[in-house]
Amino acid sequence: CALTLLRGGQRITIAESGPQVGGRALLESRLAVVSLWRRIVDYRLNYLNKSNAVDLYLQSKMTARDIAQIKADNVILATGSTWRRDGVGSMNFVPRALAAPGLLVLTPDDILAGQKPQGRVVVYDDEHNYMASVIAEDLARTGANITYVTPMPTLAPWTENTLEQKLIIDRLTKLGCEIWVHQALIETASGCTRFTTTAIDCETLVFVGARTPNTALWDALPKDRPLYRIGDGEVPGTIQAAVLSGHRIAREILAGAPSEMNLDRQLIEF
Repeated sequence: CALTLLRGGQRITIAESGPQVGGRALLESRLAVVSLWRRIVDYRLNYLNKSNAVDLYLQSKMTARDIAQIKADNVILATGSTWRRDGVGSMNFVPRALAAPGLLVLTPDDILAGQKPQGRVVVYDDEHNYMASVIAEDLARTGANITYVTPMPTLAPWTENTLEQKLIIDRLTKLGCEIWVHQALIETASGCTRFTTTAIDCETLVFVGARTPNTALWDALPKDRPLYRIGDGEVPGTIQAAVLSGHRIAREILAGAPSEMNLDRQLIEF
């Protein structure tokens, strides 16, 4: 979004809450399987750093009051999303408690933050994109005992669209990962996770389900000037969708009117 606005002749201020820019692309590139995604960040940052029309501030987490004091013509929020840890995913819409004595429950956010699983690990995929398989492979390469479980009839079905599914299955199989399909998560218990027709002993459950947009800042800001939210902070989706979201809003600002390509991205509330 910033790069598109810059190319359109705008002066840009970027306030990054963390020590590095890049958000989700930067975080996910910590996983070896998708490490090359770091190029998404490097390409844009290279152009932004070359310009005198960009002010970039790191470690600058902003409040609604901070933003209200800035004299900007447009404010764009890219606040991202948080992986749910309450059992809600593509096949289950009812929140449930997953915590149980003797069972460590992690989400992709925990894994990307560097938290390590304990003992035998079940990676439960109720997102059905790439994240669960990438985490399973990354953990298996570090020596973890991995069982991949999904309620779907096949592993990571979205990756059929990118012709990667067979490669993913081959790699997980070679790494010795067990793969269980048609197994919906029923409940968790001490040192065990129960599915539709089986129970698997484990010390760690990595739950990969739905994501919730981080909207606290958006909700707290007055809507008295042009205010936009983009990417996963609006509706969690693929990285491609997040990039398109930022590009589209930038084009609308430059044109002074909504884009002709007005995609309706609806957030499903649970």
